[in-house]
Amino acid sequence: MKYSDHITHYRLDAELFDYFDEGAGATKDFGRRLRAYVVQLSDVKPGSTVLDVGSGSGWITHMLASRGVRVTSVDLSGKNLVRIREKLHRGSADFVLADTYRLPFRDGSFDLVIASELLEHLESPAKGVRELQRVLARGGRLVASTPYKEKIQYYLCIHCNKKTPANAHLHSFDERSLAMLFQSQSLLKVQFHKVGNKVLLYGRVYYLLRFLPFQLWRILDRVANLIFRKPTHIAAVVHRD
Repeated sequence: MKYSDHITHYRLDAELFDYFDEGAGATKDFGRRLRAYVVQLSDVKPGSTVLDVGSGSGWITHMLASRGVRVTSVDLSGKNLVRIREKLHRGSADFVLADTYRLPFRDGSFDLVIASELLEHLESPAKGVRELQRVLARGGRLVASTPYKEKIQYYLCIHCNKKTPANAHLHSFDERSLAMLFQSQSLLKVQFHKVGNKVLLYGRVYYLLRFLPFQLWRILDRVANLIFRKPTHIAAVVHRD
């Protein structure tokens, strides 16, 4: 059966795909480091209002709520939101079933918006960023992370019998494409940060580094990208005037 709208596709996807599987070995450890880095870049202040949009497994919600931050978790999948709520053992959060293109919040509702591993999934990233900008307060911060220069692979979708991208990634980003995206929405104060290295990831080196303190891990990660120039992800920190 063919489903023509992205909402139906993603809700069906959530029924079939386990967003809460953290992987194993080097992949699992790098995922943990990437999450820590996104939270570090977010620089959450006490009392801030935070939006976790496209929350997936809810790791942002869990990490920030455990620190006493009030988070609003938004996802297209009610199933995911229920599981995030069930796994939330510390702190509190709000859970909203909504589409990134049509967020049910007033203008300027949040001091911080985090969109981790979201933009590459959106059919229209510009439309999504426009909505994220709308709900971001003046002086607020948007943190977005995405795979870096990803080579998108395709396979045959079992639902619509058409060629579809692996992991539902529709776009590949680098500094230039992200800068153009944010500039198109009049968001000009953008800082880019690269994290992860494909050589270390595929060589399973991250697994060997799993016991290192985060700051030391980050130094080695930077050095690897200076030598090999193969980042796995890029994070954008956008400041709104």
